[in-house]
Amino acid sequence: MRPIQIWVPDTRAPSFANEAHRQSLLAANDPDTADAQEFIESTSDWDDE
Repeated sequence: MRPIQIWVPDTRAPSFANEAHRQSLLAANDPDTADAQEFIESTSDWDDE
C-alpha cells in the first residue's frame, strides 16, 4: 500500500462560486448538453415511488 494525494477545488476560495456558476452556464447553453442529458435520463432507472 502507498499513500496518494488528490487535489480538489477549494470550495472555500472566494472565486469558487463565481467560477462554478460560469461553468454551469456554459454547460447549460451547450447544444450537445441537451442530447447528453436526454440520453442519461432515458437510460437511468429512477424509482419515483
